[in-house]
Amino acid sequence: KATADSGRANEGATGKGRSEEPGGSGKTASPIRDLSKKAIPARSDREYTFHQLEGKEGAGAFHQAIMDAKAGNDHGAFVHAYEQSEYASMKMFLSEGGEAGFAMKDNGDICSLFHNPKIGTKKGVLGHSIELGLQHGGNRLDCFDGFLPKQYAKWGFEPVAKVPFNREYAPEGWNFERDKEPDVLFFAHNGDSLEKVLETNYP
Repeated sequence: KATADSGRANEGATGKGRSEEPGGSGKTASPIRDLSKKAIPARSDREYTFHQLEGKEGAGAFHQAIMDAKAGNDHGAFVHAYEQSEYASMKMFLSEGGEAGFAMKDNGDICSLFHNPKIGTKKGVLGHSIELGLQHGGNRLDCFDGFLPKQYAKWGFEPVAKVPFNREYAPEGWNFERDKEPDVLFFAHNGDSLEKVLETNYP
């Protein structure tokens, strides 16, 4: 397929680094929190609290959030959304308010990375999501050429393959006039530990 799994919906700062300040969401009711298999608290008010979701119910919440994000973003076509049933076999990570998330397949493929700018205003979502993906075994991903490859390179991902854009499989709503026909790039992680990744300025 010539649709990229990872999204350009993550415009904004993607710097590395850890913050130990307390932060996160309040104590209001959260359907996502109720479905959570594991909470990943925000380390500062610049991050979202994420929850790991699994199974059919988790897939329903994740699919709704990513479809809302695609509809609310001018670059939503850059994000590949799977069928809801397909997410049930993946690990899903979704912010407590549904503002951002990503999924991961059993083979470590980080996919469906999104941020909904209509309900989420935090910066650095891309970097935080990739960090979480690496922590949980992520080791590969793909995207359309353009904004994202340089961002992924900062986290130790190296290009290993390239597929030309195929109009037959163009994402629904693709803006040919603005976005042309970029290649789809496939990346594999260089194998460095997360600690080393956070300390290294990759070219």
